[in-house]
Amino acid sequence: DQSFFIKKCRSLSEKIICARAAQVICVSQSNKVTGEKIFGLKKATVIENGVNLDLFNPNKPHKDLRQVFGF
Repeated sequence: DQSFFIKKCRSLSEKIICARAAQVICVSQSNKVTGEKIFGLKKATVIENGVNLDLFNPNKPHKDLRQVFGF
């Protein structure tokens, strides 16, 4: 959804920022691999999405929010 020029500018700016950063945090291994391929990313650590699975566990029983909110 971005023009070629905007996409290139954003890509270049991210490459510059990542090169100057002491450490880059990626939200997934695939995000890190993409950064390595596209930006030559070297100093990256993967920290998975950080969702508290005890609080947001999709397998836990939850109230029917549609009924609670009248949807």
